[in-house]
Amino acid sequence: MFLAAHKPRLTARHRKSRLHWAKEHLNWTEDQWRSVVWSDESRFCVEGSKRGKRVLRKEEERYDERNIIFAVKWDGGGAMVWEYFWGGDFVPLEIIDTSSVDQETYINIYANKFHPWFTNVTAHQKRDFIFQEDGASCHTGGYARWWKETHQIRGFEYWPAQSPDLNPIEHVWNALERRIERERSSIKNLEQLKVAL
Repeated sequence: MFLAAHKPRLTARHRKSRLHWAKEHLNWTEDQWRSVVWSDESRFCVEGSKRGKRVLRKEEERYDERNIIFAVKWDGGGAMVWEYFWGGDFVPLEIIDTSSVDQETYINIYANKFHPWFTNVTAHQKRDFIFQEDGASCHTGGYARWWKETHQIRGFEYWPAQSPDLNPIEHVWNALERRIERERSSIKNLEQLKVAL
């Protein structure tokens, strides 16, 4: 008996885009990667996750579709959090007091939390940082694009869809989820979940 794999469903177009992105960045140096500010949002639910579900399979059958729990975005109630870091600094989690993030919410977080930190770290490090974010509509809409251009926040030319595994912040989410699961019996409501986060 093994744990069920948990990953997004990939189409042929997703696979092609991921491969193209990987080839474009194949020869990046360690210093270039250290200049990426990785970011993401995640949702943690009061009722827990399905990541620990076990399935009866052979070891080599981990990624057979019948053994996978496909990710479903934003199901259930819980707390939304945002995080960002680069190769030399890690900031505290930002708990977002909303069940979904639109452009206005996202830019409010940018303006009040991220931009002051980004301006400071850019000045002290004398680096040209690249801000990584996925293709969520709150990141790619007209207002969000305008705001980032106006404040000279440069990102990757594109980010392949359905590619959370390309972002090292996923390790943060996995570690945080494991910690929350260890405390699951004492988490009965949203406020207790926020404290645990």
